Amino acid sequence: MRKFFENSSIYFISNLINKVIYVLFFAYIARVLSIQEMGQYSIYILIVTFLSIICSFEIQSGFTRFYFEVTEVERRKYEISIVNLLFIINLVFAVILFSFRQLIINYLFYIPLDIFFVMLILPFFISFSGLITSKLRLENMAFELSIITVVQAAANLILVVTGIKFFALTDKIFWILFACFLQYLIPVSCYFFVFEHKWKFKIDFSLIKDSLTFSSYLVPTVLGNHVSHMADRFILKKYTGIKSVGIYSAANKVGSIIMLVLEPIYLAFFPIVLKSYKQEGFKRNYYFMCMSIFFILYLITVLISIFCYEIMYIILGKKYLIYMPVAYLFIMVWTVRFASRPFASNISLAKKTEYSLFIELFTAVTNIILNILLVIKLGISGAIIATMISFILRLILLFYFSNKLLKIFYFNFRYILLYLIVVALHIFFHYKIKDIFILYRAVILFCEAGLGLFVYMKIIDVQYRQKIFEYIDIYKNKIVKFKMRNIF
Repeated sequence: MRKFFENSSIYFISNLINKVIYVLFFAYIARVLSIQEMGQYSIYILIVTFLSIICSFEIQSGFTRFYFEVTEVERRKYEISIVNLLFIINLVFAVILFSFRQLIINYLFYIPLDIFFVMLILPFFISFSGLITSKLRLENMAFELSIITVVQAAANLILVVTGIKFFALTDKIFWILFACFLQYLIPVSCYFFVFEHKWKFKIDFSLIKDSLTFSSYLVPTVLGNHVSHMADRFILKKYTGIKSVGIYSAANKVGSIIMLVLEPIYLAFFPIVLKSYKQEGFKRNYYFMCMSIFFILYLITVLISIFCYEIMYIILGKKYLIYMPVAYLFIMVWTVRFASRPFASNISLAKKTEYSLFIELFTAVTNIILNILLVIKLGISGAIIATMISFILRLILLFYFSNKLLKIFYFNFRYILLYLIVVALHIFFHYKIKDIFILYRAVILFCEAGLGLFVYMKIIDVQYRQKIFEYIDIYKNKIVKFKMRNIF
């Protein structure tokens, strides 16, 4: 438990720095790109992510799941085999896609040749970088991982600003994507410098067989999940034009702050779960960590929805402020999305990836059908409502199957539903009071946070309440000692 708090603290600090850099990055490109260019950039990023999923074979999940089941002696061969396999898969797909480039242009949409090359290279480096970050996270190398991610984010921002502002590059979208590629060279270079000095091009299938089997079931799952994310933007592009995609993607960034803030906490939490899920008292610890994550999710959602106007102005600039209602809808979408994470973890722990396959494919099909029906009538709002409905259905299915496989939780779905209703009412209330003085909204935030803390302390076990108070006392004593040293 102590390691969880230590890693969470390190991840939180590095994440805070990363998010500041990310806000600066997105604030910059939101101002230098037109709304139409923002739509094009969003489409390209979706395609790169889609290619990364196909080319990686979702092996990162299998790598993470079986990392500790491979002996330390064999672990180096395990890593090398997976990276070499990734390289071969990416090379084959790159050759195939380049061979059929003209067909892609004729039947799908036009992609400039320079951007097309970058999109072919990126998937391998994204996958390789993902394996490196997974390794560092699993080895509890939180500080080293934090340094790498901060340097990556800073390098990306510096490269983009330097290229566009100081060298006056006209092809802004190409340079943003190329800078994205360059930033992934940082963790790859660190890996070869620190861990691997003599690389052998060899694949030991006996070592990676379980990982491949596990990952193979997840590929359709992740593809279905991503298709459901892509569908809304491609359907918007078809029926309402590229400008709607730009508005939709920009407003989505406001809601996605929820994931950006909570992701490092979740990443600190899940490796501990993987290590301890066979130990006594696991269910109690898992319940406590999940309740803590839901409480933080509540706080972040309340914070973003109360100060949505200010956040949109900082991240997106004035030209997007008229689309603020869209951002409020996205806040609820991302709340539902993140609430699903702990339940999805149960299915992974139970090694029942076929359940995930069914859920993600169901979500993708539902999202596509609802988007087609609602976008035609409601435009951007229809796309968000369709996405929200499909993710609520996904949450219900994940909760049902995770409880069926591992009965971790002491409560039933009514409490999750009540939680989401309370959050939705908060968001609606904050939208109605968005024009009142910022200080009054800060007071409301303080009151709602206090109420959330009271409920949280009531629902967790007594022993964890005592531990929390013990940690608070320890940090209080450290602060007092630090102040006393400075005084004398």
